[in-house]
Amino acid sequence: LDMALCGGLAEGFAAMLYGFESSAKTFVALCGAAGYQRKHPDKFVIFCDSEKLYDPTWAERVGVDLERMLVITPDTGEQAIDALIPLLGELDVGLVILDSVPACVPKSMAERSAEDKTMGALAALMGILCSKIVVSWGEERRRGHFVSVILLNQWRMKVGFVLGDPRTLPGGRQINHLPTTKIGLAKAYIADDENKEAGKKKKSKS
Repeated sequence: LDMALCGGLAEGFAAMLYGFESSAKTFVALCGAAGYQRKHPDKFVIFCDSEKLYDPTWAERVGVDLERMLVITPDTGEQAIDALIPLLGELDVGLVILDSVPACVPKSMAERSAEDKTMGALAALMGILCSKIVVSWGEERRRGHFVSVILLNQWRMKVGFVLGDPRTLPGGRQINHLPTTKIGLAKAYIADDENKEAGKKKKSKS
């Protein structure tokens, strides 16, 4: 990945990792956190666990220094934004990871009945997040403080008859304009020799 990006993720900017489930998005983000900590031993990483799936044991195995990573677990998207934006202004903070965009459930969606229409609520919320990040970046860069942001997103499938690509990324258009680097990840299955032989035998019997 570092070779493909000519050195890695750009510091002081935003990147988006996206793909289907179990495509190693969180793993790559944690690897980025570990790499950032090795390069900046005096900086902290913020991990916003909106999905409530953070595993400190796994993060430590990846190489993350848990003492220099603050994990926050907001219940709604509004709580996530209100927690993250002030942290962008802390000089000790150098990297913020949001896991994930679709898991930032708007308060209007969480509190209303499932029958209520909440179309566009997530996109509007992510628009607010993007705008606040841009404003914070401007203020912090004037102080010589450059904060990197990694956003994790997940493919969703469009409903009904679709011409072209049936996939779509939640969060609206603005969340796609913020990152300077977008990395699509895909699941890969690697079979060893024993699995290959077993597959051949099963195929010949059928």
